[in-house]
Amino acid sequence: MRLEEHPIARDGPARRETFVRQGVALTPGLPPIRYEVCGAADGPAVLVLGGISASRHITRNEVDGRPGWWEDAVGPGRAVDTDRFCVIGIDHSSSLRGTIEQARPQTAITTFDQARAIAATLDTIGVPSLRAIVGASYGGMIALGFAERYADRVDRIVIIAAAHESDPMTTTLRAIQRRIVRLAEKAGDPREGVALARALAMTTYRTRAEFAERFSNQPAHNGEETIFPAEEYVISRGDDYADRTRATDFRALTLSLDLHAVTPEDITVPATIIGVIEDQLVPISAIRELARRLGAPSNLIELSSTHGHDAFLTDTARLAPLIRDALADPSVSAS
Repeated sequence: MRLEEHPIARDGPARRETFVRQGVALTPGLPPIRYEVCGAADGPAVLVLGGISASRHITRNEVDGRPGWWEDAVGPGRAVDTDRFCVIGIDHSSSLRGTIEQARPQTAITTFDQARAIAATLDTIGVPSLRAIVGASYGGMIALGFAERYADRVDRIVIIAAAHESDPMTTTLRAIQRRIVRLAEKAGDPREGVALARALAMTTYRTRAEFAERFSNQPAHNGEETIFPAEEYVISRGDDYADRTRATDFRALTLSLDLHAVTPEDITVPATIIGVIEDQLVPISAIRELARRLGAPSNLIELSSTHGHDAFLTDTARLAPLIRDALADPSVSAS
């Protein structure tokens, strides 16, 4: 495969040509899907997908110099090496019309719907098959859905902090977050609803041990208000997220997380499964069950990290070698 948009000569022993391509995939029956492709022009294609707050901009490049959402893992010489791979980022869509499955409303989006949009986008940009999908959190769920429905289009999946279905307690917590947002919408302040829901979600992305290490429990008093350090942190994270996320998008994507359900036995793509023992959102028992039930060879790796679910973002130094090894697995053919 060769894509030639914004070609750039990369200095180095091989002086491989790299490129950047940005665009919008327009497919009948689907909303516009934005994508960004960068890296080795002739390299095997690797799709990288993250959580619900991730975007198509994975790492800085010569066309867009802003830091990407996974800067520490993707780029020249990193775990997903843009000097070696053609790296594809695709925005999650919150406006897909769901297929008629499980008698659910068409406005309810599943990870299979996201996988369908990805397949159509790959067709648009001329990528018939992928060397791998590296998916973390929601992106891992979508990768599983893609592997079940489009097994002939991907050689390997690398799944981080994702399982075959949502845990009931996790679903309950997210359902409460959506109710907070709906209540705020009715009150005429949807942004505040998203900010509070995301602040609550932050307490599940990390661990009690990390909060105990990072924050004291000594409050600051500001007039009539008393604010604790950990409270200030999660509220700040919620505000940042609300500045770039609409209430409708938050509700749609968190519901998609909870609707996620694949049949592991029907997934015949070789997989590397990485779970975090302290993950509050995706219990390690679910990760183990996924690996045990997969219908293809799998490699289960368990990490211990006080960063919990967010270890894929904040503990990259430990994850990077695992991702690099998975992509270098000689049992995977080059696309």
